[in-house]
Amino acid sequence: MLRIYLSGDMQSGWQDIVKNALPQFIYYDPRDKKLDQPQEYTVWDLFHIAESNIVFAFMARDNPSGIGLAVECGYGKALGKLVILVDEKQDKYFPIVRYTADITFDSLDDGIRFLRELRNDI
Repeated sequence: MLRIYLSGDMQSGWQDIVKNALPQFIYYDPRDKKLDQPQEYTVWDLFHIAESNIVFAFMARDNPSGIGLAVECGYGKALGKLVILVDEKQDKYFPIVRYTADITFDSLDDGIRFLRELRNDI
């Protein structure tokens, strides 16, 4: 079964949209952790990226920086994980993350559609 790490905005609830659209996968959702110390939640994040097959990253239009998402995508890529980026913001300083991802979409719906196709090929 595919294990997917959900990287990105922690406020909008986009993770629930993905999980509801494709409930058959195992998700590592950073919103579920109950850690508030940076060293602790960073260890949690990196551990679960290593346990995942896919890093699914969502750069929302209103995300102020995307620094955490960039680290998570880079770490996933370094570990050989499939990195799927949905980049709604398309900030002029963010192309390095777009080029690091294995595939990039402009909308969450397109990213979900791609995950659905992966599921159909398993």
